Amino acid sequence: MPEHPSPADHRSRSGGPRWLRRGLLLLAALAALALAWSALAPEPTGRDAAVATLGGGGVAPAPARSAAAVAGAPRAAPGESTPAGAVSAAGGADGTPSPTAAGTPVYTPEVRPLAQQAVDEYRRLAQFPPWSRPFGDDGEDPILRDREVTMVTAGGPEGAEPILTVFPDQVGFEAPDAVVLYAFLTVAGSRVPAAQVTGEIASEDLEPLAAVAYRDDGAAGDVAAGDLIYTARFAPPADLVPELSETFLVRVHALTDDGQERIAATGFLYSNPHAQLTGRYRDSLVDGNLAVDAEVEVRQAGRFHLEATLYSRDARRGLAEAQTAGELPPGRHWLRLPFFGRILNQSGVDGPYLLRFVALSTTSQMPNAKNRLAENPHVTAPYRAADFSPAPYEDPDLLDAADRLEHDLQGGD
Repeated sequence: MPEHPSPADHRSRSGGPRWLRRGLLLLAALAALALAWSALAPEPTGRDAAVATLGGGGVAPAPARSAAAVAGAPRAAPGESTPAGAVSAAGGADGTPSPTAAGTPVYTPEVRPLAQQAVDEYRRLAQFPPWSRPFGDDGEDPILRDREVTMVTAGGPEGAEPILTVFPDQVGFEAPDAVVLYAFLTVAGSRVPAAQVTGEIASEDLEPLAAVAYRDDGAAGDVAAGDLIYTARFAPPADLVPELSETFLVRVHALTDDGQERIAATGFLYSNPHAQLTGRYRDSLVDGNLAVDAEVEVRQAGRFHLEATLYSRDARRGLAEAQTAGELPPGRHWLRLPFFGRILNQSGVDGPYLLRFVALSTTSQMPNAKNRLAENPHVTAPYRAADFSPAPYEDPDLLDAADRLEHDLQGGD
């Protein structure tokens, strides 16, 4: 029967509550380390303040990065960001501490604000259950984050140009879909022609399985001829389609017009999931929460995980994520996604709501088999935000962690 996800289900994915808890644990660990450091430090005669900047956001782009999406490449790999700099308490914008009266710089970590941030974040997240969370301050969709493509780059000796960049169109593909791969060369940030681009597809054990040729002629999956983004299309034969899922590696060789070779590697997941979404949905108000039911058709018994993100009707504002998991036999079944009432109540956003992305996975074994994302499959009834319960969840694990950290902050033994 469907149930709320177990710890194993959280380990099987990179978005949602698992990454939130992992980030909080890291923050708490840093705070504890800083507390220990400060206890050993000499009495300060001055201090520097670190200024943390939270980035803005919006709805994240679609997970698949097509050739058109990288028309302006090269760019920073997805997920890269510029770290925030430190600012001196005395006003030094470059982060250089102001000297003391004796002219000696003194560095003192801002320990309590960091630790208190962890306490506050634990208590904030304790309002929500692990199976339904609000979007973060950055507005990033957790499902898209889980499926974000990473570009891999490689230069010549000592990083010499041209630089080869390689990546798949998607993190994972579902049988019987063809795999689409991209590659391009750049010099001084601009794409340059390649004399030849080829690829070798191998198993996780590095066993060679197939060879592919990349092309830039606008045919066989290549988006636009002459855009210097080379495309390879690979349709796995029946003997390479996994029973459930398998990770494949791709080693790409690019030859420049003057005979230089560049080599880079990427990879992709190929899935043959044991269940499919039928496209039928229904919604209701249950115990102060928004319950969205999705019908799935199971062809082979196993364990399944379902998650979805909820947006305002115009898709401009991400509101909440919900997930569920359970063992299911063959046949058609309804899986319930419970969006926690407090999230919608506090958002102040009235319905109807848009079910923006729905992700079904077969989690019977590793790696999990991921279905294609369902996009915008359902719009709910016109609920009002006030229809939902404002009551907090009061997660006991998070509250206990906050209490223990706060006890350490207060010098408890």
